[in-house]
Amino acid sequence: MNDFIKFIPWGEENAVKLRDLINLTGLSERVVYKSIESLRRQEIVVCATDAGFFRPTNKDELRRYIRRANAKVRSESILLHPAKRLLRLWEAENHE
Repeated sequence: MNDFIKFIPWGEENAVKLRDLINLTGLSERVVYKSIESLRRQEIVVCATDAGFFRPTNKDELRRYIRRANAKVRSESILLHPAKRLLRLWEAENHE
């Protein structure tokens, strides 16, 4: 998995699409995502945009990635609110 990083280019202008990573590596989509997650867990910054995956080369690229990632986290958190409310309701009713 350490060799996977060589497929992640530097710079947003060189971003590589998921489909291209699958073709380049011969890995499944699931394994590609797991490989990117593994890099991130090793504190290697891998940015993602509509253009694909890349390693940032400047502050602007990194800022844009952080803004997009924060927006995604906020959106997903909002989507969980109804499920959390229902769970609290069921727990209050001692519902199994």
